[in-house]
Amino acid sequence: MLADAAETLGPHVKVAGLVLTPGASTGRDQSTLVAIDNALTPAGV
Repeated sequence: MLADAAETLGPHVKVAGLVLTPGASTGRDQSTLVAIDNALTPAGV
C-alpha cells in the first residue's frame, strides 16, 4: 500500500510526518512500532 502511494505521488514528495497508534492490546514498545520509529527518525520523519 505504501509503495503504491509513493508511485502515485512521484519522487518529489517529502513525508513530513507519520502518525501511528498502537492497538487496544499493544503498547508503545510493540516491536513493529519501534522498528518503524527507528527507521524513520534518522530521516527526519
